[in-house]
Amino acid sequence: MRHQPNRGERARPHLRSIARTKTIDAGFLLGVQQPDAKAQLAEQESLSLEAFVDPGVRDLRDLQWISIDERASRELDQISVAEVLADRSTRLRVAIADVDVWVPQGSPLDQHAARNATSVFTGIASYPMLPETLAVGRASLNEGEDRLALVVELIVDPDGTIQSGAPYRAVVRNQARLDYEEAEALLADETATLPAGSFSPGVGEQLRLHEAAVLAMRDRRLTDGALDLVRAEVRPIFDNDRIVDLVVVPPNRARTLIEHLMVGVNAAIARFMSSSALPWIARSQGPRDWHGLLELAAANDYALPDKPDRAAFGRFVQHLRTSDPQSFSQLQPAIARLLGGTEDLVIQPGEDPPPHYGLALNGYTRATAPIRRYADLLALRLLKAAIANQPAPYSVPELDDLIEHYRERGRAADAVERDMLKLYGIVLVEGRTSEVFEATVTTANDYGVWARLDHPPVEGRLVRATAELVRGDRIRVRVAKTNWERGFVDLTLVL
Repeated sequence: MRHQPNRGERARPHLRSIARTKTIDAGFLLGVQQPDAKAQLAEQESLSLEAFVDPGVRDLRDLQWISIDERASRELDQISVAEVLADRSTRLRVAIADVDVWVPQGSPLDQHAARNATSVFTGIASYPMLPETLAVGRASLNEGEDRLALVVELIVDPDGTIQSGAPYRAVVRNQARLDYEEAEALLADETATLPAGSFSPGVGEQLRLHEAAVLAMRDRRLTDGALDLVRAEVRPIFDNDRIVDLVVVPPNRARTLIEHLMVGVNAAIARFMSSSALPWIARSQGPRDWHGLLELAAANDYALPDKPDRAAFGRFVQHLRTSDPQSFSQLQPAIARLLGGTEDLVIQPGEDPPPHYGLALNGYTRATAPIRRYADLLALRLLKAAIANQPAPYSVPELDDLIEHYRERGRAADAVERDMLKLYGIVLVEGRTSEVFEATVTTANDYGVWARLDHPPVEGRLVRATAELVRGDRIRVRVAKTNWERGFVDLTLVL
């Protein structure tokens, strides 16, 4: 007799189709639909890399380039290589995929990329910004394949001081593709957890050189007052398209390495573009509530100026970090909330870049993910024009319009990804009404009280919550009711 699924199982076989439907309903193109874009892809099949290589392109294929990314990721935007110099400084080279050679400005494929403006990652399926043939093929810095890239060099002194020269174009070859778990095992010298012969000994040495230089850069920024928030990631686990768990993936050494390496590279690109005669795209973060920061500083016997000041803010953060490290770790989330979110802004030639308070930088951009984010592809084109001393490929009004469109598409992608993550959680707890879960209150206001379960990390609303609960309280709850179609979980308090 055929197995009849119970109520908790009914939604599970449909997760992939739900993800697809939500992505399409949000306005994203899945696959190439325009005939002229299809024709452009077909024409590229006969093109070789040599068609795009000119005498000014360097050949760096013999260097020990490596990539580190998520295990499931197939869109490899950047690779890197490190070497120690005679003066004990470290040269870090980061190569960024030259997507522009396959997606020329204004072409049908560019129109496709601009329409999507970002990749969408739903957990059960990923929908790339670019056609898949490019996103995971010709444009991706795949292992063992020759690719065109833009290379940024950082010379990092042992104290974290950075010197960066002009970026340049090069042909590169990814020698070793690692995921975060593999890189972590190599960094921790736990190679027994990896299949025999997975990586050459040089890969582990590359990782250690990377880490030493990147941590020196990070520590330098921390001294300047950067925040160092620990961000854990919630990852869905599937078995044949069935959600079986949601796990919290804490930061590890490999993730920290890549995060801070990208900060260093993007800051170097910002410095280069700021000194150019072209407009560029800055990523800024200013204080959302400076008055709140003034009050927080006063409560900690520190005086900030009446008007926002990035350097003064940095000195305040460093004062808190050094005077009372334990209290500072508890204050960091509150400080981050007072800063608010980040924003992409078009900067005109000669204009001072806006600061990024959280990173303790006076200028920042994002150009290291041109396969996944259209704003990064725009930044890459501007960078290429600056390197070649060519006019800007876009006017300031054009960039303003494109960035506004990118913001809207980013919000749409975030909504799809949040909805899917919530759906996975609802499916996991559906029907588990007899279990008692440990939880933490995440919101308590006039509209109600919400709490997040420890495992699986699912958030729900408490029905008949007591007025005494406040954010951060530890409680025990049961699942009272779920509805994945309406997207809610109701919880009851266990006294």
